[in-house]
Amino acid sequence: MAGLLLVGPPDLTSIRKRHGGNFPASWVYRVVDGRNQLRAHGSKEMPIWGDRYRAEALRGLPLPLNAGADAVVHGRILSLVFYLDLIQED
Repeated sequence: MAGLLLVGPPDLTSIRKRHGGNFPASWVYRVVDGRNQLRAHGSKEMPIWGDRYRAEALRGLPLPLNAGADAVVHGRILSLVFYLDLIQED
């Protein structure tokens, strides 16, 4: 599937290297979430994971419980950000 992308996927193990030796966790969080990105920055090849995680969190929950969906989204994105930090190559 990666061959179908107009722009090749980045090497996710070199994020720290591309940012001067520091892992930019808050920036990575915003990129993964995707819900706050400006459309003026062009089209997105990756799905907006914040929207996808929220839809999954809301699926099948009764109305009083869906207030916690944002906490579920936040937790899932943080887990992914922590994983990406762990796989960084020096």
